[in-house]
Amino acid sequence: MMINPATRVHDKPKHVPLGILQLISILRRDYPQIGVELYDDNAYRDDQQLTEALQEQYDVVAVGGLITAYSRIKKIVNDAKQYSPDCKVVVGGGFFTSMPEEMMRWIPEVDYGVVGEAYVSLPNLLNCIHINGDVSQVKGLVYRDGATYRQTSLQPLIPDLDWLPYPAYDYAPLDIYFKNSSILMSKESMNSKRRLDCCFSLGCIFTCRMCWDLGITSNTVKNGRPGKHTLHRHHSPKYVAEIIQYLYEKYQVDQISWLDENIVVHDAKTNFTWLKEIERELEARGLLPEQLGSKAVFHGGTSHAGLIKRETLRTMKRIGFTYLDLGLESFSPLILKDLGKGSTPEKNKEAVRMTLEEGITPIPNMIVGFPDETWESINLMLDAWEETGIVSKPFICSAYPGSEWFSEYRERILQQYNGDLEQFILDLGDATKVTALLTDRFTPVEMVGIQNVLAESAKSQNFENARRLFALSKKSSSLFFISSCHPKPPLRVLLAIFFHLLSFVYIVKR
Repeated sequence: MMINPATRVHDKPKHVPLGILQLISILRRDYPQIGVELYDDNAYRDDQQLTEALQEQYDVVAVGGLITAYSRIKKIVNDAKQYSPDCKVVVGGGFFTSMPEEMMRWIPEVDYGVVGEAYVSLPNLLNCIHINGDVSQVKGLVYRDGATYRQTSLQPLIPDLDWLPYPAYDYAPLDIYFKNSSILMSKESMNSKRRLDCCFSLGCIFTCRMCWDLGITSNTVKNGRPGKHTLHRHHSPKYVAEIIQYLYEKYQVDQISWLDENIVVHDAKTNFTWLKEIERELEARGLLPEQLGSKAVFHGGTSHAGLIKRETLRTMKRIGFTYLDLGLESFSPLILKDLGKGSTPEKNKEAVRMTLEEGITPIPNMIVGFPDETWESINLMLDAWEETGIVSKPFICSAYPGSEWFSEYRERILQQYNGDLEQFILDLGDATKVTALLTDRFTPVEMVGIQNVLAESAKSQNFENARRLFALSKKSSSLFFISSCHPKPPLRVLLAIFFHLLSFVYIVKR
């Protein structure tokens, strides 16, 4: 049985488990003798139902996901062994690939862990278990050997993505996901009734220091630690058009979310011909919005701001793109340079302007709390917002395992968590929570206050008022001072709420 762990529990389940569905389709094609079931914990979100599913007797329980799902994965693995002690537990995905040594230590119930891309490794492992073969011959594997564990050589990446069959969408509880199709990205996406996810490319040419390519699309582990890469691959335009046609005809989709890490990267690497060829393939099949009229299927995805060109946006518009999630992050030249973003404040602003002008909604992804964050850099963000007309609730910067900054700031993280690295990993599951700060210029309370004030108003005057309050609070009371070590979570939350309410009252009264 494969399990998709619950994630983002503060929101409704909106995205099908695309990676797991892809693996199921490979098993169905290449190893039909292996029976596979899927339990979608993220869709059902019912502990009792999960318990009943795990009480069934399975030879193998396989679960994986990103590091943000670690808490749920650990519970699932523990429960699986409790109810079926003889079953083999297999884990994989970004959470395991980023920290294989720690995960084998923190989750002793794990029998096998798949490192890196699982499209070949996991089917080979399951077949090996099925025939009682030698698992040491499976590449991309970490396995227990008595009291220790061993790691095999890495599995090479598949060179041709068109080798992959369509994800097994029929295994997912689509009625639940269709019910939650609406997403706050554009008018069309908000009105969506039958939205599904696709991924047409893997990898990224950029090496942003806070990012790690999701941990599942590359040979990311070197000498037991995460490494860098620049490999990227994409499906052929014909494959893209064919799967869109398949989803439209079989499921009557009205919106497709492209979960590619960076759409324009792959277009740029083909000299900006990839998307144009996709447009031609869709036109030949009568699948462009202008051809479908009221029954059109629309699209949305993520893009690097620095590579956006007007002609690319026009091609996207003709394909049916209604929104682009732009990885702007900051408008500070110092922060963008340190981040390794490959963009500038001017390119970020121009990307927003061009996207708007071409009729596509730009979704600005913004972050505060960078190592070099200052009041000046935050004011630069506000200035850019006023200039471009955008407003956003920024995320607070975190160093996710696998990223360069995780290695660089590991000791700072440990200091803030009193040496308990696993607790930090557990806290990453809640995106609303302040975890370890990479900056020493702001306290956690200040960071939460800044985040909330930015979310509520983009007016510089209001922000200046908040800044004055921060300064006054430090002078007038020790209540607002927090050392580099976090207090207990309840206290931290209470302080953040109190601080935010106080700052909001101050702004309103003034």
